[in-house]
Amino acid sequence: MLTVALVTAHPDDEVFASNMLLGLSQHSDVRLAICCATDGGGGSLRGDPPLVTSENLGDYRVKELNASVDQYEPWQVQVLGLEDGGYSGRPAEVTNTGH
Repeated sequence: MLTVALVTAHPDDEVFASNMLLGLSQHSDVRLAICCATDGGGGSLRGDPPLVTSENLGDYRVKELNASVDQYEPWQVQVLGLEDGGYSGRPAEVTNTGH
């Protein structure tokens, strides 16, 4: 079985960038591993009223990620838990956490 790793910054990025990989995993002997750097907790709240609070946005987005990939098998999902946001413009040695 071939394993293809998809590395994203946030939960839901797998949907925007990987439709080909999602299809491939359905029709071939391919396993897809998704690694998200953050839980997406630094994102904007939407809706009036919002569905979640800023305190639980990250947990909500990780649940969405898992629900998104539940229809495809086999999968491996890992969220690294890095801080969401604030990395733009920082020197590489600051953003490289060694994970």
